[in-house]
Amino acid sequence: MMKLKQYVLALALVLGGLSMVQAQSTKKMLTKGWRFSFEGMIENMPEIEKQQMSKMPDEQRAKMKAMIEQSYIVFKAGGTAKASMNGKEEEMTWKLSDGDKLLTTTEKNGKVSRLKIIKITKDSLVLQEESDTKGVMLVFKPKVD
Repeated sequence: MMKLKQYVLALALVLGGLSMVQAQSTKKMLTKGWRFSFEGMIENMPEIEKQQMSKMPDEQRAKMKAMIEQSYIVFKAGGTAKASMNGKEEEMTWKLSDGDKLLTTTEKNGKVSRLKIIKITKDSLVLQEESDTKGVMLVFKPKVD
């Protein structure tokens, strides 16, 4: 009976340690620069929106792509971030919660965004607004200066 208790305790410690490693690796992967991926967003769009995008004139699509791919966000290890959209920069704070599956950002004006982390790897970050019902994904690739 004593061996079973020791085994269960050891298993609990190992599983607890794995969850801490997961948390650290999500934060580590997140803390860098990410740029919006136009193609990634198209790929993850709901079908009806993909059809609308396919009807868009090439010139308009190219302008939209250029505008989107100039936008980026840089997450810093201390819990701050800087985002740039349409040439406008904004600073904010960020934190992970819900087992590192939820990213919460707070802009200087107090606006809070809660984003589900759908996928994070060294090469891809996919987020979805927590309240989104349409399945719109925000897709990022590493930002290269």
